[in-house]
Amino acid sequence: MFHVPEIRKNLVFVSLLSTKGFKIVLEFDMVIVTKTGLFVGNGYSCYHNLFLGFPLKFTFFLSK
Repeated sequence: MFHVPEIRKNLVFVSLLSTKGFKIVLEFDMVIVTKTGLFVGNGYSCYHNLFLGFPLKFTFFLSK
């Protein structure tokens, strides 16, 4: 995940999450992110954008 202040949104690269061991499932308009079978976050698709909601413990999963 990268924070770009000028864009006012965080950018999530699916390929980067995948190399860190995350599993990303896109089904219909829903997105589910897991790591080693544990739920990490979810989101939805709207107007060709993915909106993801991650809990505060997400940085813990990135560090492993």
